[in-house]
Amino acid sequence: MMRRTPYYWVGTLAVLIGLGAGVLSACSSSGGGSTTGPGGPNSVPTTTDTTAATIPPAPFDAFTPDVYAAKVKDVLTGLPLTDAEYLRVKADPTTLKALINEWMALPSFKTKMLEFFTQAFQQDGAEISDLDDQYGVKIQAWPVQNLFLKSLSESFARTAWELVVAGDQPFTQTVTTRSFMLNVPLMIALSYIDAVPVSDMKTDTVEVPWLLKSNTQVGQFLSTADGNAAIPLSDTLNPQSPNYMKWTYTPVAGDKCGPVTKKGPAILTGAFELMMGYGVQANCKVQTAFTDADWSTYKLVTIRRPNAGEKKTAFWDPAVLRNTNELVLDTDRIGFMTTPAFFGRWATNDSNMFRVTVNQSLIVALGRSIEPIGTAIPLDDSNLQGEHAAPGSPCYSCHVTLDPAREFFHQSYSVYYSRRLSMDTTLGKPVPPTSTFTVFNSPAIVGNGISDLANGIIQHPGYATAWAEKFCEYANSGDCSADDPEIMRIGDAFKAGGYRLKDLISETLSSPIVTFAQPTKTSTDFGPAVGIARREVFCARLTERLGVVDACNMVGQNSLGASIAKSVTKLALGVPNAGFSRGDPRAILPRDPNLFFADGTEKICSSISNGLIGSATPKWAPTQKDAAFNDFVSIVMGVPPSDPRFTPLLGVLSSHYDQAIAAKATDTDALRSTFVVACSSPLGVSSGL
Repeated sequence: MMRRTPYYWVGTLAVLIGLGAGVLSACSSSGGGSTTGPGGPNSVPTTTDTTAATIPPAPFDAFTPDVYAAKVKDVLTGLPLTDAEYLRVKADPTTLKALINEWMALPSFKTKMLEFFTQAFQQDGAEISDLDDQYGVKIQAWPVQNLFLKSLSESFARTAWELVVAGDQPFTQTVTTRSFMLNVPLMIALSYIDAVPVSDMKTDTVEVPWLLKSNTQVGQFLSTADGNAAIPLSDTLNPQSPNYMKWTYTPVAGDKCGPVTKKGPAILTGAFELMMGYGVQANCKVQTAFTDADWSTYKLVTIRRPNAGEKKTAFWDPAVLRNTNELVLDTDRIGFMTTPAFFGRWATNDSNMFRVTVNQSLIVALGRSIEPIGTAIPLDDSNLQGEHAAPGSPCYSCHVTLDPAREFFHQSYSVYYSRRLSMDTTLGKPVPPTSTFTVFNSPAIVGNGISDLANGIIQHPGYATAWAEKFCEYANSGDCSADDPEIMRIGDAFKAGGYRLKDLISETLSSPIVTFAQPTKTSTDFGPAVGIARREVFCARLTERLGVVDACNMVGQNSLGASIAKSVTKLALGVPNAGFSRGDPRAILPRDPNLFFADGTEKICSSISNGLIGSATPKWAPTQKDAAFNDFVSIVMGVPPSDPRFTPLLGVLSSHYDQAIAAKATDTDALRSTFVVACSSPLGVSSGL
């Protein structure tokens, strides 16, 4: 197949479509999409000449309505601008807000927002082994480990969507909610953690698990493969039945699992792991208690404390949990920062004592890390860890702020993230009755427990502007100035409007801080917002524009065939993705179109082309190449027919096809190669052109 890498085509496309030199530099230089003037935080010299640092930034070159409208629609949906939308915004740029509201009604908006919520609330990034402390078992031995981890990372994104988009509730609910979108396995897992609390000293024997208080007999685990009759779960759970605590399980084909006995908390652990398909013996796989629908069906479940005399939710009966919308537990679950996914990503221990957890919570909610302070705000230093933060040491000024804040978590949880037990202490002392935090020069917020932390966060004066800044950075794939008057205006409007998310999105994405229709402090500080389409952006774009399922096979559902799915999975992992790191208030937003990115995106396009052209169910036929060329430009490259760049781009693709045929390529391979040129061109792999 005749192909060219994306950046071979930069020069050709520049001549044909009139891209400015500054934009092309932002797209193809090592500085990525956030070029800056001298002294800017992302300033990258473009020459070894010592005078480079004194070159003034290029004059501001406003984006035209068609360019910024295409950028905004791609951010919201991954879809290209239609010809009708192009003509509307060209005729009247003020229609952008109306278009944004229309785009937020498209199904693809949900896909993009779920991706944003997952990253913004830091619900991904945990490894299977990161969950062991919470559950007290080796989850990596479960046959359903990947389904379980996927469910954990998706749960809060679905929660945010259900509450603040579908339900149009205030965005502050993402911090204070006690309701979560859960499937049955997650409901069971949360109830299990509550049933088997673990203290800071990693003991669960002081407070007997409530589920076993009435049980004085040994639990029996019987394999049906050894001739035992299956015992109904209703009998297993009935203290009056002679089969009480007799658990039967069915090994998967080929596995031999004999009977075993357990007592005490081990009965609970054994029952929990049986449900997850892991036998009560090593290397024994059993049939799980869950159907496919149990994994794929989510519902909004409220988690609350029991009323006086009320029984708590037992984890071990899936039939009951399928038919309830609440869990009655002693363990508090409030907002994004108490999910097992967040706890797994930012795990603590008896040395860290929640420092990282509380700091990451403030980074997510307020966009700020706890910073060293002076002595103007009196904070309690009685629980500082001496070897880390002796008065006068370099660490003292940070720990004197961070350590009192960590107690918000310790007042609610043990360091193993079960509910706090009576024997838990802070450095051998009783857990303090009050906690305090201050970030971004805020007044000190004082309280007790995770609920007070949540309420303190949403009352913080920087909460609204923090999310205006986050959405700006998401749209620009780069930095936005926190002190930009536009950020402050948007944040004030967000707060005044009752924290309505759709208003925040509409106001941010129609602002010149994103459209670059007018200069702002952000454009002065960081230059034009043009950069690479990171993995999640690029893969979502291909999925939506090509009408395929899971184009990069990131969730294992690619619809183009097994061989293509296997290929694109490996290739996509080589394309940089957005992320976050410990203690860093800003998201990691790769924007450098280096050779790895160029090679990866081109090869993804090439692999996908095999499923779209010349396959059993082709999207484009070689006999209809002219119609395919039109789609390559308008859909894949996102340039509508009324755009003056459209016809020259058709010429580029037609010329490439003719060269491929002249080089003895088949008509199928020539059309595939032409698709790759469009797909991996700067318009196909960048954001903001």
